[in-house]
Amino acid sequence: ETGGRAKTARANQAISFAEALLTFGAVFGVLIAFDVRPVVAAACAVVAIPASPAVVMTVVKDLRAQGQVTERLLLLTAAGSAYASVALALLLGWVHVEVRQDFVAMLMHPVYLLGCSTVLATIIGYGAVHLLRLAGRKPAIQFPLVVALVLASVALASMLRLPVPLTLLLLGLFTRYFDRDRHFVSLRLGETGTLFVVVLFALVGAELKLGDMVVAVAIIAVRFVAKLAPMLIWARASALSPRKSILTAAAMSPLSGLAVLMLADLIALDPALGAE
Repeated sequence: ETGGRAKTARANQAISFAEALLTFGAVFGVLIAFDVRPVVAAACAVVAIPASPAVVMTVVKDLRAQGQVTERLLLLTAAGSAYASVALALLLGWVHVEVRQDFVAMLMHPVYLLGCSTVLATIIGYGAVHLLRLAGRKPAIQFPLVVALVLASVALASMLRLPVPLTLLLLGLFTRYFDRDRHFVSLRLGETGTLFVVVLFALVGAELKLGDMVVAVAIIAVRFVAKLAPMLIWARASALSPRKSILTAAAMSPLSGLAVLMLADLIALDPALGAE
């Protein structure tokens, strides 16, 4: 039984990395075919990697979903967000060369962003676990405490000029890692969280232009295929049937708004990149 779980875990790791890599390559290729500048195509391809954590968590909580598809969906969503965060930090080096021909900044800026974000998230995450232990497993107390920690993380990350989404993602990761005794309880946002997701969809819809729909449909199609292919290839090893693989890939279709926010640092370096 232990050997079977280890085999499934390895298959899941392979799927997460392969679908992220294939998604990047497929979207990058489509945009290059539409004569998009390579650095812009790379930025959009990185944004296309993760599924939307907000949509996935809302659907899972609303449906009280459990089982193989749900577990795989949450795993791949978290992994995709992590891959995109790291890739966007590395992409900053490319932008430094494109805009300023600065090869030192190309190497050192991504190292600073990744290293300092990791250190900051580790310190706050370790402290958060101790505060949660003192607060006890009471949602009424933990909710304002978690909000305060998130706001403090955002303020410190902004002050140090670190990518806020990456810092928050690492904060969640390290808090979960340090919380061995599970002091952190599951916080439910209820109707407020659902309203937030609805507003996100409305804002995105308001920005759509019919002239861009051909490119958009092409990206949606290749992105879905890129996410589905590794699941079908490793379906047997990961104990996931073809039908469940298709359902998982479909559930990962909503694009991550978090990943779009991660482009802020790139746009700050090259405003023209934001327009494109």
